Amino acid sequence: MKPAHSGGSWSACGRFLRRSDMTETEITSRATLPIKGRATIAIAAVAVALGGATTAAWLLMRGPSLPPGVSSELYATAEQKFRELYGRDPQPSDALSLAGELAVADGRLEAAVACFRAIPSDDAQYAAAARLQEGQLLVRLNRAFEAEQSLRDFLALAELDSSVPVEHVRAGYKWLTYLLSVELRLEERKVLLAEQHARGLVDVYDSMQYYFPHLLIWHTTTGREPLNDYLAHDLQNVVLRTALGRYHTLEGRLDEARALLDNLHRRQPRELAAAAALLECHFERSDWQAFRDVAKSLPDAAPDEPWLLTRMRGELALQEGRFEEAVRHFRAVLEDDPANPWSQMGLAEAYAGLERPGERQQALERSLGLAEIRVSLPRITESDPAAYRELAVLCDKVGMTEAAATFRQHARRIGR
Repeated sequence: MKPAHSGGSWSACGRFLRRSDMTETEITSRATLPIKGRATIAIAAVAVALGGATTAAWLLMRGPSLPPGVSSELYATAEQKFRELYGRDPQPSDALSLAGELAVADGRLEAAVACFRAIPSDDAQYAAAARLQEGQLLVRLNRAFEAEQSLRDFLALAELDSSVPVEHVRAGYKWLTYLLSVELRLEERKVLLAEQHARGLVDVYDSMQYYFPHLLIWHTTTGREPLNDYLAHDLQNVVLRTALGRYHTLEGRLDEARALLDNLHRRQPRELAAAAALLECHFERSDWQAFRDVAKSLPDAAPDEPWLLTRMRGELALQEGRFEEAVRHFRAVLEDDPANPWSQMGLAEAYAGLERPGERQQALERSLGLAEIRVSLPRITESDPAAYRELAVLCDKVGMTEAAATFRQHARRIGR
């Protein structure tokens, strides 16, 4: 991804990222080897003969078959602008990239997406930047699942290309983490955050999300409002509707949650996340008969099932006095989410039912330690290393030694 001019393939993308509200982008074009206009058809024919069908498609783009959503006027304007800036004819990907930036500057976001999307993922110079810009625009357009795919494609390309600026890789992770957070896909988010930690691309808030997904307050308007926007664009999306049902439950709107999730479960009985959300609603309503009716229709517990479903299995076992089984389920949750407060309390209750006072006391002490961490989290700021060290002490107290080491590392980073 080596730029052919001083601005580089990433310069416009960088300015795009630095605009926190992302209302516009400055325009930077890219120059590559020229393609003579009159020779386009002939070169395309040679490419087809050689088996280069993809290349041929791009070379023919200047003809009548522009990608859907890219107008001939926009494309021609980008070609002309490129010639004025660099004194040469653009290749199709040059024109498409510049056309996308022109469209963003004019507020034509749909057209910009079409331009960036038309740049193929095997384009060595433009593909990664195009996928990142495309993903960001799709977030702005509330097309959440398309945005997710674009961002995942960007991260896959960046993994193979060391020239992608680290700040853009970090931004790609941030946007994807944000989407998964809004959609309450916390298991997938943890995998993503683990990648970021392994690559050293995290700030303290990333670490808080990674280690304490259920101690942070997530059912707020910060997540609810964008979820509503995503649903307006994709009303029947099962994942989004499941998240909406969970927001209803945590907001105490239990009748609405039950109606939504019950309908969703009837239509999509194999969607375990939706089933888990429905069980959670019945649990909050203390409607154990409805809970059992749903639970008996589900497959046996599996290691890769949603954390919430495993916890709900534990709650049912606890309610029915099957304490050993409850212990297994709560421990399974805590293995993946050590700071899960409900599973920790459920574990204490199960040990009480088993008349194992020593283990019950340990579980209760850990619950109290998690409560201390929960209270401390709102006080954490990016510029306060002392708060990180205090948090590390609390992590040690509940046996989360890896988390403690991570927050001490953040403290050293900020304290330099």
